[in-house]
This record gives sequence, C-alpha cells and structure tokens, in this order.
Amino acid sequence: MVFSIAFHGNTLERIGSNSNFDLVPCEYDENKQKQLVRQLFQATFEQPGHGTALEFCAEQFFKIAPRLKHPTFQEEREWRLVSPLISLEDPQVKYRSGKSMLIPYIELQIADEKKRIIIDHVTLAPTPHPKLAERSVYRYLRTLFQSGKLASTRDLRTGFAHESKIPFRAW
Repeated sequence: MVFSIAFHGNTLERIGSNSNFDLVPCEYDENKQKQLVRQLFQATFEQPGHGTALEFCAEQFFKIAPRLKHPTFQEEREWRLVSPLISLEDPQVKYRSGKSMLIPYIELQIADEKKRIIIDHVTLAPTPHPKLAERSVYRYLRTLFQSGKLASTRDLRTGFAHESKIPFRAW
C-alpha cells in the first residue's frame, strides 16, 4: 500500500532545521523553473573566488533541483526537506534495497519532544479497494495514537486518512 503523510509545516521546519535541511515548496510552473535555472547560471558567473564555477554551479543546482516538479503534479502542493550536499561516504548515510540497486538515505527524527510523531493527515494512493485501505491505515494509526507514539490535532476517525481523488489504474 502506498500513501503520503502530511505533517504540520512548523513541525517539518523544526525537524529539518535540527539536521540542517531546508523546507522548500516545489515549483510546478515551467517559466518559474526556467527563471530559477537562469538565476543559478547568473550567480555562477558572478561568484569570484568560490572555487571553480563548476563546483559552485553543481552545489547550487543540487539546492534547486529537488524543488522542480512536473506541472501535472501541481495539485499536490508539495513541500520538501532538502539537505545540504552529503557525501555517500558520510557515516550517517544508510542504504535500503530498491528494485534494482541499493538506495542511499538519511534518517531524520520526526518526533516531538515526547517522542510522538505529529501527523496532520494521510492520503492513500489510488487502490482497487480504497475503503479497505483507508480502514487499515486508520486502525494502524489508532494503535500508534493509543500507545502514545502518535500526536495529532485531528480526530483520527474523521478525515485523518482519506483516499486520493486520482483514479486507480493497474498499469
């Protein structure tokens, strides 16, 4: 089952700042994306004494690239936590299995001071059984809430977990 978890913005900002990540909105408008890239190149040419232009450009590109998203995904209004460049040799980099290779990742602590996860809501991906999926996520989140591992400002029974409006397609 696939789903997206929505956190409160201030919670994500705090989580990110503790790890030197920036919380940034995705940019879906292609003209604004082009403008960001033009600004990157302009800044590259104006950077005296910052190593090589290529190093500066690459460093800045990796800051804006995670923000750029195809316009068809605009309804998501996604924000992302973007890390500074981290070497794959860094000991905080861990690996998980992917379909065809190992995928590097960094763990972030997403809990409050009481070790509770603060989730705003959950959106379920399109599925052939949306009501069953919604109920199973609800039951799982309820166990987290009752055990004190989940904090929420919403009632878990009404609108906390809901299905996506995108139709299901079994490719």
